[in-house]
Amino acid sequence: MQGKSTQPIPHLRLKLFGTFFRIGLFTFGGGFAMLPLIEREITDNKKWVQPDELLDMIALAQSMPGPVAVNASILIGRHLAGTSGAIAAMLGCTLPSVLVILVIALTTTNIQSNPYVQQFFTGVLAAVTALILATAIKMARRVVHDWITATLAVAGLLLVALFRVHALLVLLGGAAVGLLLYALHPNLTDRVTGRRSQADRQQKGPES
Repeated sequence: MQGKSTQPIPHLRLKLFGTFFRIGLFTFGGGFAMLPLIEREITDNKKWVQPDELLDMIALAQSMPGPVAVNASILIGRHLAGTSGAIAAMLGCTLPSVLVILVIALTTTNIQSNPYVQQFFTGVLAAVTALILATAIKMARRVVHDWITATLAVAGLLLVALFRVHALLVLLGGAAVGLLLYALHPNLTDRVTGRRSQADRQQKGPES
């Protein structure tokens, strides 16, 4: 059964910290590159949050200032264990980066000019691009189900990629269109939610 965990809050806080610490420690690129690991750990392995809930949290996290992965960890922690859970998840998500950067800053000079480091990050950036693309495709399968959502997705992509419109403006524009559509057609949300749930069931298979 998916949803909120029934574990005791103190134990859940430790598990939240450990889970996000592991995600932060083994994820290069941060931000969107963390989202596939967050989804696998939170929804697939531990089943703390339903896929639709996680998708809504990611959308909300992206609409707020700050790194999307950190924002998402705060929302997930808050959802599962209140304010203390949000703090535990945030610390777990950010602490690995802080420790690694601190060690590098204290022990290494002119790291960017090191050819081995440059080649290392060349490979890492390529892998991060693949992770972000995989996340985008998975989110699109759950969200884009008709001509309205497809039009919004394509319009947002064109505005950001070709016309250099700020991402915040695109998010606000999408939110405004969503509110307008709901005002004109209140049953639209129910249809979209039903399609998302059906898509999740099809991805999981008949046994779910």
